[in-house]
Amino acid sequence: MDAAISFKTVEVLQGAFKIMAALHLTNYLWPHQAVVRDGTNFDFIVVGGGTAGSVIANRLSEVEHINVLLIEAGGDPPFESDLPGFPILMKRSRYDWNFTTQLNGFKDSCRLQSFYEITQGKMLGGTSSLNYMVYHKGQPRDFDSWADITNDDSWKWENVFKYFLKYEKLEDPQLLHSVEKKYYGTEGFIGINRDHREEIINFLDSYRELGNDVVLDFSELHPVGFAAQTVTISGRSRQSSAYAFLSSAKGRRNLHILKNTLVTKILFDGNKKATGVEVRTEDGETMSFKAKKEVIVSAGVFNTPKLLMLSGIGPQEHLDCHNIEIQ
Repeated sequence: MDAAISFKTVEVLQGAFKIMAALHLTNYLWPHQAVVRDGTNFDFIVVGGGTAGSVIANRLSEVEHINVLLIEAGGDPPFESDLPGFPILMKRSRYDWNFTTQLNGFKDSCRLQSFYEITQGKMLGGTSSLNYMVYHKGQPRDFDSWADITNDDSWKWENVFKYFLKYEKLEDPQLLHSVEKKYYGTEGFIGINRDHREEIINFLDSYRELGNDVVLDFSELHPVGFAAQTVTISGRSRQSSAYAFLSSAKGRRNLHILKNTLVTKILFDGNKKATGVEVRTEDGETMSFKAKKEVIVSAGVFNTPKLLMLSGIGPQEHLDCHNIEIQ
């Protein structure tokens, strides 16, 4: 199949899923749109309902007397987000921020296109709702090195490992009956399995024949080698942060979720303390909300620094060029 036919096939499938989206087949999974008034106060305001924001909103709202507002620029994940085989259909769509890199004259000079397409999810669950579901915690020595660099022991592997165990729900039979089981949680929110496709097994057999180490999983026991990838898939469904942490919390009366709402500015008081946010709603209305305790920004690797700079936090020379007042 040549590239032109492949692109056409993707367009046809995207069109079909747009029709299915109009039927709202998966709406029952997600929290309803919050009804809020301009100037309303909340204990915590979480900016960005993506991979991290979904977790934060879930954990904070476990405390019944705390009111949490979660603001997400996108909407509900579409039907195809739930299907592990269709992440390519959401790329360059309305569920993607559609970022591209800028030509720097070096690394892109030999490419047919002078830029890279950077995929970032614009919906509940963020990029966890459209990525390829590859799951790996990283190596302990990496965490320990970050602790040394930052002089902060909370980054040490022994201190972060318990949080992995808390949210994981290992389901893969082979791992569950192996010594690797101790590196996974089994009662958490996110289902974890291994890629058992026949072509993957064939690849691993080829590596083994060439004398390479084929291991069951990457861990402290086996930091290097070849293995079938662990994935965030359970019961043939994607285990996004939205599915794991927001769907389960949708009935909480103290969790308010604003969708299709863009935070345009963080508000500060005279002591430079964040006190709230300004937003633009789906209808183009400008509103502001107050935070009694904290504003938590988890808007992704690009939009977080962008929002901070738009709010006056960042390099002075750069902000001066855009006539943004420094906080």
